[in-house]
Amino acid sequence: MKIFFIIVFFLCTLASSFAELPPHAYEDMKKKSRENLVIKVVDVSIDSTTEKDRSGNDILIQNVTIKSKIQSVKKTSSKRRKGNTITITYEVRNHDPKSGWVGPSQIPVLEKNTLHIAYLRKVDNGTYAPSAGSHSFAEFAPKSSKKK
Repeated sequence: MKIFFIIVFFLCTLASSFAELPPHAYEDMKKKSRENLVIKVVDVSIDSTTEKDRSGNDILIQNVTIKSKIQSVKKTSSKRRKGNTITITYEVRNHDPKSGWVGPSQIPVLEKNTLHIAYLRKVDNGTYAPSAGSHSFAEFAPKSSKKK
């Protein structure tokens, strides 16, 4: 009976290690981000491939490249300024829903001509990457300049 509980505990621990992160974890990642920018997406390109997971289910892999123009700078360690253009790259792994895969949410693929608050880190090759997981981009709605 003792072995049964040990096996159940191990399986529960293993399953939870791939679960969604709690909200405070994303907030911590945002606070620790080296770059906090408001960006306008200028161009989006996606290179897609498919591979199989361990169970033989398809995984659609999207390598996303975003060209964006900085609208404002909230925080920067790479001396970015309003008007600079940056490239953001990341991977999205779309698992087949029938596979039963559980894990953190994927980073969304941004759309052209949209505004976002971006939490980023600079990568060695001069591009940027999301630094707060699936919460790396938040829709940005500019404040209305009209007074009521």
